[in-house]
Amino acid sequence: MSINHRNIIGLLWIAVIFAVSGFTFLNKDQFDSDAVVRILSTTGPYVLLTYSLVSVVRGMFLIPSTPFVIAGTVMFPETPILILSITLVSIILTTIVLYYFPKYLKYDQYFNQKYSTKLDKYIQPLKSKYSLLFCAGWALIPFTPTDLVSYLAGVVKLPFWRVLVGILIGEIILCSIYIYLTLGII
Repeated sequence: MSINHRNIIGLLWIAVIFAVSGFTFLNKDQFDSDAVVRILSTTGPYVLLTYSLVSVVRGMFLIPSTPFVIAGTVMFPETPILILSITLVSIILTTIVLYYFPKYLKYDQYFNQKYSTKLDKYIQPLKSKYSLLFCAGWALIPFTPTDLVSYLAGVVKLPFWRVLVGILIGEIILCSIYIYLTLGII
């Protein structure tokens, strides 16, 4: 495989994911909902805009939305529907980007040619008639990067609507629970 702009973009993206993951792991206290509130509070009148942008960008790097949903609820307790809407829009945008990213980078071809038999047993649930339920179930698991299932679904060419609907079902339930529980605490 020759080095081209797609390879460079892919390598940079993977490097940033590893860097962010490593930094997050080493500095767990910096990535809880309290830290997100502290950081976002410094943006003054642009806090809602900043919150919205950070919510979208976090998904591109496979950072779970949980601390951001909780932080948004703490910062804007009077508008839980707005926080849920921002979260769902960010998840939709992230799903779109990560679903089509492997195709753009031609990773789907690479993985399917090189590892199709080895990966088949792991991605079989994504190819089954229950794929929508699989995506919803994955999205329901707390503190997991739902965005990863979007990426894998793009690699195996699962119909986009199944991915999106499944993820939305799971995330609506999970994020609503986070918001409800957070409002009960504050």
